[in-house]
Amino acid sequence: MMEGALRVLLIAPHISREATGEGFAAFKIAEALQDRVRLTVAALQSPTHSPLGLQLPRAEVVTWPEPRLPGAGSRFRAMFKPEWPFFAARLRRFLRREGARFDLAHQIKPAALRYASPLRGQGLPYVIGPLGGTLA
Repeated sequence: MMEGALRVLLIAPHISREATGEGFAAFKIAEALQDRVRLTVAALQSPTHSPLGLQLPRAEVVTWPEPRLPGAGSRFRAMFKPEWPFFAARLRRFLRREGARFDLAHQIKPAALRYASPLRGQGLPYVIGPLGGTLA
């Protein structure tokens, strides 16, 4: 790790180099950040993707198993993000224990903000974005 580097928590429930769309874009940002800051990534681990810790070897990775949602098709999941409350609760619990060790949190996903950020009220400065392709 880089001594004196900014300690950043990146949250993105779905992030993987094996994903498409937003999940892959989030991975590319995390991949670039892991060499510039002391990066910790908090995410859900997809049962169909390789472990995120192997994908981001120079970052600390904290994952929780992606919840199985019977009857929740991909379109439903994309629109309503039914796993978000599970992820948000796990992340808040993690921040109560570990939040003081970060300088900044960055919520990169979900891009469509349907629900309040779990970073709100945690006493940690945070940014949200990019949204809708706002970075090259």
